[in-house]
Amino acid sequence: MSFTCKDVILCKGLSDKNTSQEDYVECLTSAGYNCMILATLSFKFVNRDDLHKYLLHPESHCGLILTSPRSIEAINYAVEGNIDNAWRKLPAFCVGPSTELLAVDCLKLENCDGSQCGNAEDLAKYIIHKSKLTDKSLLYPCSAIARDTLPKILETSGIKIDKVIVYETEPSEILKDDLVKVITNVPQIFVFFSPSTVQYITDVANKNSISLDNIKSVAIGPVTATALDKAGLKIYATAAKPEPSALLQAIKHIENQRIKNKC
Repeated sequence: MSFTCKDVILCKGLSDKNTSQEDYVECLTSAGYNCMILATLSFKFVNRDDLHKYLLHPESHCGLILTSPRSIEAINYAVEGNIDNAWRKLPAFCVGPSTELLAVDCLKLENCDGSQCGNAEDLAKYIIHKSKLTDKSLLYPCSAIARDTLPKILETSGIKIDKVIVYETEPSEILKDDLVKVITNVPQIFVFFSPSTVQYITDVANKNSISLDNIKSVAIGPVTATALDKAGLKIYATAAKPEPSALLQAIKHIENQRIKNKC
């Protein structure tokens, strides 16, 4: 029995034109899905000088915490593509394989770890397991809307961090027009990659009377799933990890459930 819902809409950032995005598209199209990108977010780098001051002193730090590709782009922007070689030798704890891949490709980091962790909470627990207590801090460049989960867990365990807000997230200026173009009257799978994508899409839909009744919402992780639940959208599946193969498995779960319910 074939699955009738073959349109998959990836709700991602406006600047997510990287290998990671291409991998998601290739994985889904190879499995027979019609994959489209809905550019939902735009990003603005902030506090460049503050970040640069920290990056001048790798000797004062015991590593990096990287929870998104945007934090890596912010670092690269702050150092103008020329990061101190000492940073490349330090541990870099990354959420998800796509973040790790960009850290290696963009910053040439040589000691990435923790990419098997699918969210900040799991990464914090992994850092505690791997790290030794020291007077030095982990440098944590992050979004203005980053949750406090990771810092609180680490600080409770005595691990010091230097948190720097390095980018702000905003809705795409043309999100309304793009959403109208992409949404149809037949079922579609919408993959939400962050709580911000949930917020901005539902805000635009509510303000402009755009129906989301036919979308089947898939979350890229548990935090995004919580945001979908709070927004009142039914969660059809949640990817176990923020990577293409895990997303494909989550989408196939929807198909399997549909077949099971028909039997």
